[in-house]
Formats: sequence, C-alpha cells, structure tokens
Amino acid sequence: MDYRPTVWVLKEQVKSTTNGPVPMDYTAAYAYGNIRFITEMDLPLHPNSTVAKEWSKQVEKFMKEVNANDYVILTGQPLAMFLFGALCAVAEFIPNLLVWRREQSRYVVYDPTQIVGE
Repeated sequence: MDYRPTVWVLKEQVKSTTNGPVPMDYTAAYAYGNIRFITEMDLPLHPNSTVAKEWSKQVEKFMKEVNANDYVILTGQPLAMFLFGALCAVAEFIPNLLVWRREQSRYVVYDPTQIVGE
C-alpha cells in the first residue's frame, strides 16, 4: 500500500454568496495529499468556553496523527492560526505549509525552517 501524505486544513472555510455560504474548494491541495480538517469550529473568545476546550482537543488529536511528510494549510481566524502555531512550537513540531498563490491558481510549499531553523 502506497502512503499518501495528508493535507491538514486548520478549519474549513466558506464563502458568502447570494445563495448562502459555499464551502471553499480545496481540490488544488489534493496534488499534495488527502484533505482532512483539523478543527470544526472557530475559536471562541470566552475563556471558559466548552467550545474552546473542544477546539484544543481537536488540535491535540491532530498533533498525535500528523506525519512529518504531511502538509498544513492555515485558515480561519488570526487568533486560531497564532494559537495553532504556538501549540506546534510547544510540541517542537514545524509543519510543512501550503500557501495559496492566486497568480498561479495553485498551492505552493512554504518551508518555515527557512526562518525558524530546523
């Protein structure tokens, strides 16, 4: 059985249209692996929120399942992206990132070790 990397998306995003919300199309990311979503909701700001605890549990689950050959697409709230990065730092894990290049209509790999070391 061949191993195919996973492309982890921090949170599935939707676009607002006149017909209502439409999920973002992550098809272009399939070039790098199978798509999975890390979290199912936005991170609430209330400090005692049970939803915030669930968000944290979902990120912890990701940390147990991610592989060094997998990729991450950062999406969602800036706070969620920041906390996700902080949790990766605590776990001493530097993910391979995919960044959307609108001019090329595709995702490209960004290597964060260029600025944070290996």
